[in-house]
Amino acid sequence: MIPAIPPGSRLDLEAVEGRPDAVGVGDVAVYLGNCGGFVAHRVLAIEHGPAGRVLVTRGDNQDHDDRVPASAVAFKVLRVTRGRISYSTGGPAGRALARLAVRGGLPWALTRRALTRLLRGIQRVL
Repeated sequence: MIPAIPPGSRLDLEAVEGRPDAVGVGDVAVYLGNCGGFVAHRVLAIEHGPAGRVLVTRGDNQDHDDRVPASAVAFKVLRVTRGRISYSTGGPAGRALARLAVRGGLPWALTRRALTRLLRGIQRVL
């Protein structure tokens, strides 16, 4: 999820297990991956099929999509904290990062310093 969620970030989570409608496009969903560990990926789209609701997810720094049954999602990310940088995923900074990521405009090369400037700029505007 670099650069929006740098490695080592603390994530504040909301349990959504049993509530498949609690996660929407732009949210960061946390689910158990194939390797046995938890995966945090952004929801790009929601598909409905015979098997039910399926989330199309992708890490912000990835080039391929994953399809995850909504029932497999255990948490959604509410807040990201890394050092002195902290933002709510539902707040202005989080929504801006989500819009950029969903549209494919969040470059992996965005440095920590540039991300800090972006977040501070968004906060100043509001």
